[in-house]
Amino acid sequence: MFLKEHLLTGLVAATAVSWYVSPQAGISVLAGSVLIDVDHYLWYAVKFKDRSFRRAIRFFEAKESDHYYCLCVLHTVEVIAVYIAGVLFMHGAIFWISAGCLMHMMFDVAQGILDGGLLRRKWSLIHAIFFRARGG
Repeated sequence: MFLKEHLLTGLVAATAVSWYVSPQAGISVLAGSVLIDVDHYLWYAVKFKDRSFRRAIRFFEAKESDHYYCLCVLHTVEVIAVYIAGVLFMHGAIFWISAGCLMHMMFDVAQGILDGGLLRRKWSLIHAIFFRARGG
């Protein structure tokens, strides 16, 4: 999903959580569901030595990242496990941020299944470390 779609779904979820739990919980859900994509921007900025947020968005929306070994760390299974642990074992802001991140990932996976791009994503940080270490 693109930034606008994540922002919209995050706002809907945040509104519901704000209404039923608290405004702080809602803000945490929104933060988790949108700010998780900072890793896309950071990867782009480092890879291309370009700090333009606008060009980074266009790069990912045009699916140019499909031609690169783009590892978005906050979207890997290892970090998803941390989000799950946050939902299962934490409370307060950490719980709600983790819930927002999991919601984000749920929508990313659904979108990947629908558009056939699920396997374009680099899913494992550990695999990436070993893959890159071998020069692959």
